[in-house]
Order: sequence, then C-alpha cells, then structure tokens
Amino acid sequence: MGSVERTQLAVQPRQLLVEQSSPFADRLQLFRHARETIGGLTNVQPVVLGEPIEINYQIMDLSPSLIQSQQQKLAGVVPAVTHYQQNATSFDLPDRKFDLIIANEVIADFPVALVKRSRDENDEPASHWQGEGASDLEKYDLDELAQADSFLLNSGVFRFIERAWEHLTPGGVVIMSEYGGVDTFPIQSYHLNHEEFSIHFGHVQTCARKVGFECRLIGLKYFLGLDDQVRMLDGQEEHILCLNYVFQKYGASLPYALISQGEFQKRFQQLVDEISLTGFSFSPLANGFHYGPRINDFMFAIMSKPK
Repeated sequence: MGSVERTQLAVQPRQLLVEQSSPFADRLQLFRHARETIGGLTNVQPVVLGEPIEINYQIMDLSPSLIQSQQQKLAGVVPAVTHYQQNATSFDLPDRKFDLIIANEVIADFPVALVKRSRDENDEPASHWQGEGASDLEKYDLDELAQADSFLLNSGVFRFIERAWEHLTPGGVVIMSEYGGVDTFPIQSYHLNHEEFSIHFGHVQTCARKVGFECRLIGLKYFLGLDDQVRMLDGQEEHILCLNYVFQKYGASLPYALISQGEFQKRFQQLVDEISLTGFSFSPLANGFHYGPRINDFMFAIMSKPK
C-alpha cells in the first residue's frame, strides 16, 4: 500500500478519538485491534492492510484524576500521548482535525433532556412538546414516544455529534459504542457511583444524518465477530460471591468478570475436582445468564464524514 501517513487521534471522557487517512473498512479493521483503548495502547500494534502505521493519540477526559492515571499508564507510548481536559459535549480544539474519533462506552454518561407534552387551558394533552429537549426533537425531526406525556432524549450525544463533525477531516470516521437499542428511549440506570442513560440509537442515526454524516448501526456481536454459542459461567455477583467464599479457602479467587467454560476449567478444574464442588453451570453466551450485561444490549454507531 505505499507509505502510510501519520494519524492524529483524540479521545473522549475516558475514551479514544483518533487516527489516519485510509479507506473506511481499514479504519474499522484498525479499531478491531485497538478497541481496548484505556491503558491498553502500549499493547496495540495497529495494522492497515497488513502494514504497521504510526498513530498520534490525543485523549480527552473530563476528570483530572483519570488523566493523571492515564498519563502514568501510557508514559512509554511512542509517539507520546497528548491529553485534553474538556467536556466532550462541548469540546473545542481550534485548528485540530481528526481522521478517527472513538467514544467507547462513554456516551451513556452524557446529559439527557426531558421532553413533555404541553397541555391546553382545560389541562388536556396538546400536540405541542415543551421542555429542555423539545428543540432537539424539532431540530432533528426525531421519533416521539407514542401516547407518552414525557420522555428523555440523549441531548448530550447530539451535542457530541455536532462537535465531532467540526473536528473531523473529510472522509473521517466516528465510532461510538454503548448499551441501548434502535428504538428504545433513554432509561436511567446506575453504574458504580453515578447515573447513566441508555442510548436511543435510532435517534443517534437520525441526528448524525441530519448533521451530514453517513451513519450505520451494528450490534456488538457482529462488530466484534463474537461466537455467542461459546459456553460461559452462569451467574451474577451473588453467584461469584458464593463461589469465592469456597475458592478463597484454598487460595483461589474468581474474578468478577465474564469467564468461559474453557477458561474456568483451565484455572479451577483441578481445585473443583479435589473438593468435589458442585452447584455451578455453564450456558451459551447468547442465553445471557453470564456475569455482566447481555451482548445484545450493546451497539455501535459508525459515522463517516463525506469526502
């Protein structure tokens, strides 16, 4: 493929925005290799059409403490990683353009806006919508939640899409991953010590296309090429807690993570046999009985800016 240009990257509140001028399919291939972005750049050897390329990463994060942690973890990366402390929903990097922007499982942290149905003089529901999100509903001609008096919009994601458009080179790509659905309105949940909101990917696609992007949606299973028939250990936190109660008596410990039957047997089968442990099971990943969220709940939005 001849010479490969240096890539420019920027990353989002805890995620990565990045990269280089090569065909869209090859950028996608590169992200498959580079999807573990946080603290994992030291292990990444990006390849486009089999040829190594040099990428300049710029990481954006809202948290000073996370920036400091990343700087320590990525101290040995060459070229050196640049960090920006900015809010991704309003970021502004004058004269900086990127070929690839990656927001990997971060947009659920962005703000949402309420839309509520207005009422007439008789306090009856009217056709007009009001509230903080009403302007986005009209601006992007988004689908409404039928028969609802109110609903939420992923307004912060819309702002990020707008800012990404301004910072992307022609032919550049934005990749966003998160949990949500094509037509499911934002739902509040809590992760660790903060609230998050699921993503209405249908709205994301509509907004992206209105801004000017070409946009397609892909499920996590298909993007990563996952085999959802691989058998995984069943059970959530309580199940792992019970197993660890036994394992730790023998100096072993089960991680709070998704673990396949093969990996479980490799690490623990000898102990299981020695103590005649029973009461655990395995089932295909597709069944969703494993630790953590279901893979079908995660999607990718891939947005490309026309050349």
